[in-house]
Amino acid sequence: WGRHFGRGLVTRGRHLLALSTPAQAAEVWRPLADEVYMPFQPFFAAADVAPARDSATALQRPLPPNVQLLSLEQWDEDRVLLRLAHQFGLGEDAALSQPATVDIGVLFAGKTVASVDERGLAVSISREEVLRRRIPWRVESQEAPRDSSASTAGSGAAPGDGGFTITLGPLQIRTFLVTFAPGAAQEDELDAKVGQGFVVI
Repeated sequence: WGRHFGRGLVTRGRHLLALSTPAQAAEVWRPLADEVYMPFQPFFAAADVAPARDSATALQRPLPPNVQLLSLEQWDEDRVLLRLAHQFGLGEDAALSQPATVDIGVLFAGKTVASVDERGLAVSISREEVLRRRIPWRVESQEAPRDSSASTAGSGAAPGDGGFTITLGPLQIRTFLVTFAPGAAQEDELDAKVGQGFVVI
């Protein structure tokens, strides 16, 4: 028992070391962790084929520095799946841990947003159903379990009420199905960027 033959298993990895003050550490390691987990993917074409464009983006304005675009893909014929995430935890950074606001209505280049339907993380159920199923945990120092129906407080305007501005709290992920108005200018431009489930940002 315990014997083996031949060369043992060799595991290699890469360690990244960042030096910063505790107050600024999250500002460095949070984005770096995302870059390591989801690095840029290079694509190559034949030497005699010129690219259709040098660069492309589906967004007409940058996201807040503490917000990450997790998903942007065609969901069905009429809707696009959008997931936004707050990158920082509570109290990790004096500025970047604060709630972040995003106006989905003016986010996309060449598109007019007609409706925004917020869904659960897996998209299969509505946000209302998510809140209905949430277990009311009793929190220390609270006299009664937190009411799930009130848990939208501080989350920004509800897209279902006609507003498209949403707020993300620390480490919160919110999922939306976005419908665009027909006949929007340059709609083919965005459709080409969203493509088959991936997009260049």
